[in-house]
Amino acid sequence: MKTLDINHLTKRYSSSSNYAINDISFSCESGKIYGFFGPNGSGKTTTINIVSTMLAPTSGDVYVCGYSIRKDKDSIRKLIGLSAQKQSINWFLNVFQNIDVYSSIKNKRVRHNKIEELLSEFGLLEKRNLSVDDLSGGELKRIEIIRALLSDPKLLFVDEPTVGVDPIGAKKISTYLRKMASCGSTILVASHDLEAIENILDNVIFINKGKIISEGGYSEFLYTFSHGIKAHIKTRSTPNLPASLITKYLISINDNIITVILKNSDNITSELQHVQELLISEGVIIEDLQIESPSLRDAFINIVENGAHNV
Repeated sequence: MKTLDINHLTKRYSSSSNYAINDISFSCESGKIYGFFGPNGSGKTTTINIVSTMLAPTSGDVYVCGYSIRKDKDSIRKLIGLSAQKQSINWFLNVFQNIDVYSSIKNKRVRHNKIEELLSEFGLLEKRNLSVDDLSGGELKRIEIIRALLSDPKLLFVDEPTVGVDPIGAKKISTYLRKMASCGSTILVASHDLEAIENILDNVIFINKGKIISEGGYSEFLYTFSHGIKAHIKTRSTPNLPASLITKYLISINDNIITVILKNSDNITSELQHVQELLISEGVIIEDLQIESPSLRDAFINIVENGAHNV
């Protein structure tokens, strides 16, 4: 089921001749976590602000669970949660009060039980009565996320969820986002802390210069835009490489270590075996083999620096 459906969305600010977003379309299904990535100024924030009904589009439409942002703003606001990058902490309230004041749950007992449940999930229950002045930056970020989760949103936007958060806090956030997705929520994560979130993603949407560059599965994205899997093969001595190996693979040699880039993600084992057989046929003695998987960071940099086009 589509939770979010964006159709030919465009936004141009009156003060600029350029489009912040230019005819973008994509959809998101329930129960999945999407990485929504792009460099600064790419159009991420504009897109999120339109979907969350805080900004009107120039043209196009957005549907959240079938409701249009042009006709059904009030219905959409009840279905979404937003944890923005910019903090909105009230410094005159304690931890519990900072969450409680933003809740739309009318029943006090239900509301307070939900807040305590989330404080426990995020490791903040013992700090519920503390002043927010006593919290770290990472703990303040967790409060922002808890507030976005209170209404059990069908669609959740999380902007930079792990900035300033220590590894334990980042793990708690990632674990809970995965739990939400397993219960049917749709989650869009915008982040530059790629290593902290890459293991929870199902899909990636990449936007650059107001255009969608890629939309699809996480693994597919990595193998399309990264340099592929790298096999670092340590040999007994600096080898003479067979021509068939040089022409087929991108190769570098550093002393007695050969680095081979494997692009065929569907059959890596067979491809790697073929490389080793070619080397052995030339009398190369292999002492060690290390595999380096493609990373989200590599793919991100490759798109931006090399100007990858829409796929």
